[in-house]
Amino acid sequence: MVSCLMVAALLPASCAPAAPPEEEAAPVEEEEATTAEEEAVTEEEVTLPAEEEVAPPPAPTVGELEVHFIDVGQGDSILIDLAETEILIDGGDKSPGVVEYLGGFVDGALEVMVATHPHADHIGGLIGVLDAFEVDEIWLNGDTSTSQTYSQFMSAVNSEGAQVYEARRGDTIEVGELVFNVLHPVSLDDTVNNNSIVLSLSYGDIDFLLMGDAEEEAETSMLTAGIVPDVEVLKVGHHGSRTASSRQFLQVAKPKLAIYMAGKGNIYGHPHQETITALTEVGALIQGTDIYGTIVITTTGEEPFSVQPPYSAQPKAPAKFTVTNLSISPDDVVPGRTVTILATVTNSGSTSGSYTAIPRINGSEVETKSVVLNAGESQVVSFTVVKASTGNYTVELGGLAGTFTVTKVVTPEPEQELFLEIVSVTDPIGQGYTATLRAKTNPGAYCTITVYYKSGPSSASGLYSKTADNEGDVSWSWKVGTRTTLGSWRIVVTASLDGETISQTTYFTVY
Repeated sequence: MVSCLMVAALLPASCAPAAPPEEEAAPVEEEEATTAEEEAVTEEEVTLPAEEEVAPPPAPTVGELEVHFIDVGQGDSILIDLAETEILIDGGDKSPGVVEYLGGFVDGALEVMVATHPHADHIGGLIGVLDAFEVDEIWLNGDTSTSQTYSQFMSAVNSEGAQVYEARRGDTIEVGELVFNVLHPVSLDDTVNNNSIVLSLSYGDIDFLLMGDAEEEAETSMLTAGIVPDVEVLKVGHHGSRTASSRQFLQVAKPKLAIYMAGKGNIYGHPHQETITALTEVGALIQGTDIYGTIVITTTGEEPFSVQPPYSAQPKAPAKFTVTNLSISPDDVVPGRTVTILATVTNSGSTSGSYTAIPRINGSEVETKSVVLNAGESQVVSFTVVKASTGNYTVELGGLAGTFTVTKVVTPEPEQELFLEIVSVTDPIGQGYTATLRAKTNPGAYCTITVYYKSGPSSASGLYSKTADNEGDVSWSWKVGTRTTLGSWRIVVTASLDGETISQTTYFTVY
């Protein structure tokens, strides 16, 4: 059954409005003629006691509810199972496992399927589910994609014959004894993650908030509307990315248990340390599928609920990263010169994890580098920057800060380049060989050549040093040998300019 409620209906119990005052009776027109007895009657004022505001009762329970956060690697897939009712929210990427997992729980049809948004790591696995199971209802957010995965998914949806709905704030998804409130989206914009379907579910006294890949923009929208519930279990948005789970949002939701869904050693560095810190600050216990595998919550609607594997199964401490030894070299440069930023990242936790280092210069991000570290490991990360404008620059990285200065305006010198080419080798079957070599470097560079035959320098005569002309061109011609010195020749050309030297090697064969 599907119904659409006003946004006010989504307010948490503590925010429920008081019952409206009784409607006043409409005044009755006075009759033209009244008796003296009627005129003597006065209406007695009656003061009614104010009604107490009563919170709505908790959602009814009819047995044990199981919520399975299925380990699908870097993706989301959540199965909600209550007696003969099963709801699947997302299906991970196109990988085996979800269909087989559902086979142990779904008898007959899958009552409801929800695709929170059209990214492949959420809808890819749903294609196989639609092939394997009959699905009664499918809920989408209405967003589209040009990906092949999305095209295949929508083809499977259209072939299923299920009722298809687009979720919007204020809708409810009612299936069996369960009622899901749609908290987001209100409408679609151009940020796919922030168009994710966000659902809340209450079962007795246990409240769940399932965020899909919703990020801070969606969180702010829900906070502004006053519809973020206080929950026991939060499925963390966007795999634990720093782009979600803002402190303002978490201070309202106040989860007791936060579950993030991410692949072990994923290239994105999920979960980000900023998210772990923010969750810890609100007192949430944290579990992730990258450490625990599939996580199952079982509840009858009363505290406490059970979690498998239990929280105590987690190693002593999750990955915890610190940044030390920030260095900047040199700290005073001319425009166009390279500045190197170095720092040491250390994992002081007892599990492996990924950390994303993001240096900021005068508040702006430079680039990001992710490092995967086992417990107790350290790694030096390096960044290079070039600034063309003079001034003072502040570098921030991992809570540390340093500075460098650009002090002199000069035209940066181009990097030296050396291009070598054998122009000609004359008379290849005669008594002597004359080779012409041309090099290209910076104008004014001082160039030298050494000609090698086999392992040692040749005794061939010729001009062995020159200064490049205004175009950076240098050329040499020299006799390289006779019929008795057939073989491979190695030529090394070096060029020096302003104290810097570069070299390049080329070859030719006398035959």
